[in-house]
Amino acid sequence: MSLRLNRTEVPPKETTYMCQAYEVSNRTKEHMIAAVPVIDNPAVLHHLAIFGCKEKPNVPLETPFECGMSAANCFSLIDLWSLGMPGNCYRDDVGAPFGLEGYQYAVVQLHWSNPAEVTNWFDASGFELYFSPTPRQYDTGVMMYGQAKLDLAPRQKEIYRTATSDSRTSKELLPQDGGYKLLWGIMHMHLYGTRGQVSLWRNGQKVRDLIPMHNYDYNTPIVLEYQQPIDYLPGDEIRTDCYYSTAKTNRSVYWGESTQEEMCYSFFQYFPHNLTKSHSWPNIDACSSFGKVDYCVMGLKSVEKYIVDGCDVKTLQSGQLIQKYKKGVDSECRHAYQYRCSDQCLAWYRSVKASEPCFNGDPIDYILLYTRYSSNGDTRALAGYLDLCAERDQRDKLQEAKAEIDELNKRSTPAPEVHNSLLSHDIRLLIVSASYLAGLLLAALLVLVIFRMKRSSVASIESKGIHM
Repeated sequence: MSLRLNRTEVPPKETTYMCQAYEVSNRTKEHMIAAVPVIDNPAVLHHLAIFGCKEKPNVPLETPFECGMSAANCFSLIDLWSLGMPGNCYRDDVGAPFGLEGYQYAVVQLHWSNPAEVTNWFDASGFELYFSPTPRQYDTGVMMYGQAKLDLAPRQKEIYRTATSDSRTSKELLPQDGGYKLLWGIMHMHLYGTRGQVSLWRNGQKVRDLIPMHNYDYNTPIVLEYQQPIDYLPGDEIRTDCYYSTAKTNRSVYWGESTQEEMCYSFFQYFPHNLTKSHSWPNIDACSSFGKVDYCVMGLKSVEKYIVDGCDVKTLQSGQLIQKYKKGVDSECRHAYQYRCSDQCLAWYRSVKASEPCFNGDPIDYILLYTRYSSNGDTRALAGYLDLCAERDQRDKLQEAKAEIDELNKRSTPAPEVHNSLLSHDIRLLIVSASYLAGLLLAALLVLVIFRMKRSSVASIESKGIHM
């Protein structure tokens, strides 16, 4: 089956995610056993991905649409291709489930990279899918781990970022009768990535490396296929380490979809896949982190408190944090007719920031990222004023520091100046003194020479017997 994008013009912008949805199968069950990329425009294509959907996507079928990293309402990553990869042919005992007992629909996602903003480019890339009419023993899935909070300073030879999946997640979400079997793994960074490593940990001890990537090249990613499936057991952790170099850029680099931004992810194909769990939250297929905050732990009902940097980030999810500071926001910030951080609001912000761990470090970044688009007005208000006052607080502190430096410069005593007239007088005096001393020395030398010459003449006359 061919799932290719309708021929579509590539926008003249650096990064575009383009998707197209398809109905794949309405049979009882069949397995996709291979996905081969069909590359129409290699100059612009960065990667391809297939997402599976149990229900019809909320977009028109077989019609291209811009989609970002998410693909409509399809959340199960089935397969992917990136530069340098040949495609995937599955083991004889596994396959991606399609049909009434699997995915009936699919969305193919294309990532176009056009940093030169070239016009009049078109693309019709996609996948050629191969199916086995006879279901195989196991369903497969693809899971993703990594770090979604990246802030890389410029002009740095090496920067290290990491993320470790929480053991509580795998303990609760993996099958209790043997966990998962990992078939292959791949790392994903962008242009600033230089090397990396993904490793498996059990009971606080490293079990083995899953992806040792000593030299990472964005243009030639390496898929590491395991000769024997690797056990990923309940309670295990997967650690993703990413290294970057920003030595050649003068700007800060953040997480983002563009190739000029960065990512830090690892992907693994595994079996057995549970189709029902992959459509619920938390989803073991997407347990990445934002700083120290693990997305999946946030969704575990068994975890009542989740402490990160002294903050129980679960209070954000339960609404306790919002209710705790709602009164302060209403009385100190919302009174202003304009949506801004007033002096009164700034004073309130500084007060709570000094005493509330949730308004510092990774927790506040997580709060600002995931609450500003909330449907709850109180939640949006808290996030909005925190964001505004954080910016003003930083700006005011920079201005205060600059003012202090300027004041210190004004108070500092300038170094004493040497007057030219005084300098000239001293030099003249030194020259006269030196000349006088030189004259005395020369006169003394002349007297000494004459005296020695006279004594020499007298001695010569006496030796010859001449008397005067």
